[in-house]
Amino acid sequence: MNVLPEKTRVLVIGGGPAGSMSSTLLAREGVEVTLCERDKFPRYHIGESMLPGIVPLLKFVDLFEQIDSTMIKKFGAWFKMKADLPPGMIRWSDLSNNDYTWNVNRAQFDEMLLRHAERCGVRVFEETRILQLERNGDGFSAATWERADGTSGRIEFDYLIDASGLNGLIATKYHKDRVFQENFANVAIGGYWENYKEYDDVRGIRIEGAPLAESFNDGTGWLWSIPIPGKLSVGVIMHVDRFKEIKDNYASIEELYLSEIARSCETKAEIEGATQVGSVRVWRDYSYASDRFSGPNYRLAGDAAAFIDPLFSQGIHMALLGGLSAAATLCSSMRGEWDESAMVEYHDAFVRRAYTQFLVVLSGWYRQIRNQERVNLHGVTKENYQLAFDAVTPVVSGLADGITTNSVPEDVLERTMEYMTNIQMELHQYETDDEEAKKGTKDIKRQIDNIGTRSEGAILGRFIRMERGNLGLSQA
Repeated sequence: MNVLPEKTRVLVIGGGPAGSMSSTLLAREGVEVTLCERDKFPRYHIGESMLPGIVPLLKFVDLFEQIDSTMIKKFGAWFKMKADLPPGMIRWSDLSNNDYTWNVNRAQFDEMLLRHAERCGVRVFEETRILQLERNGDGFSAATWERADGTSGRIEFDYLIDASGLNGLIATKYHKDRVFQENFANVAIGGYWENYKEYDDVRGIRIEGAPLAESFNDGTGWLWSIPIPGKLSVGVIMHVDRFKEIKDNYASIEELYLSEIARSCETKAEIEGATQVGSVRVWRDYSYASDRFSGPNYRLAGDAAAFIDPLFSQGIHMALLGGLSAAATLCSSMRGEWDESAMVEYHDAFVRRAYTQFLVVLSGWYRQIRNQERVNLHGVTKENYQLAFDAVTPVVSGLADGITTNSVPEDVLERTMEYMTNIQMELHQYETDDEEAKKGTKDIKRQIDNIGTRSEGAILGRFIRMERGNLGLSQA
């Protein structure tokens, strides 16, 4: 295990959730998998929430009990999207048999997934960076690598999964086809707090483990607070232009971070008397998607394929589902069940649909975040504001993405998407002179036009067959 092989059936680049999940699934099918991860785990990653849509997958790969015994149970979420109104709430039990998911310590969670992949037979090489790929027609056939100890070499493969995260080796170096959503060109600043207060809304309602997303009352962004084991993850999201404008007014990033939190209402109350621990981190969270998520003999998964603003905590969800689709389509292709071209088409459509559903909902809610003067959601008033959260729950739960057959009835999902699409496409007479918003609308329209066909939970007439020893795609 100390020496990389010269050849492998499948090479996986990246050991995060997408890479670990796809490699675990393949190894359990008897496929030889080599995974190269540039970092040494555990690695830093800001705390994050999970959605109920991926619970069946975690049970399928025998990770449910381990996660359930170590992470904080999350029964829903709070969203204070208009500063002068009580927060809207989402409870998973209103839509799913999965009453809860979890808030996770990402360093611990990611290592849990990677070690599980090793136990399932994946050959894992940490501190190993993939430098470049060799082309084979429209696909790829080999990679050169370099390790932290200075050794280097070359590895051939039959199939490739790029789960290299935000760096996105294939998308940025070979496809060069990332499309950025300028409407979500944000900067995130985050850190941890100990001895915080649990959140209760103004009506005295408590949802166990529920994160809070809170808009600033001037429309300049929003904050998150997520209880993870032993700590509270607290972060600030603002547009990159605002960050550039104000950052030089502060002696340090930590000072800026604390100043922004002080402008909040609910979030600052949670950490009153709490202790900040560790350093404050800054990262760009530009939302983007590649034009292609796959090709003959390769798949992109997780952030290597697409990344969306974290308002609804869909990051892990997208990574695990992308890893599932990558593994399932490769299995079906290897067995000769379907042509590789059909599997490429399916993976593209599967990832695109999940991405676009979240993107449409996010776009509608960002209108509200940035325009605090009034309620900006059609058909919603101050008196019935909760209706907007009820409308988007099928998407923001992750249950609309469908592992095998869909948990959300087709008509329910169609109503959600129609409502949120109409908001975004300004069919509700929402007028704006904001050029950034207009550009965002054009980008969303482009995504909507390319999400593939779907019926009765199937995409392009197929759905993922989650059977151990027979993972693949079946005809609907």
